[in-house]
Amino acid sequence: MSTYELLRRALLNQDSIEASYAGHKRLFSPHILGTKRDLRHVFAYQFGGTSGRGLQPAGSRQNWRCFSVAQLVDVTVVVGVWRSPSEPG
Repeated sequence: MSTYELLRRALLNQDSIEASYAGHKRLFSPHILGTKRDLRHVFAYQFGGTSGRGLQPAGSRQNWRCFSVAQLVDVTVVVGVWRSPSEPG
């Protein structure tokens, strides 16, 4: 199954993803699949792992990330886990 299809199924089932991206292990919930500059991207809420700019506390709106689908590697679906920011507005 392609990375895009794994992301699509995770999004539809409200499951999360564990993957490597830009040298960091990421744990995130995909929220939107689309294109950016004609390449597939996923807009996701990262709630675990590491990031070049670091993660803010759980629930922070600053943990939104946009990942290039083609650059995600070692993609695994984490069933039954789904996160979104809990901060208001």
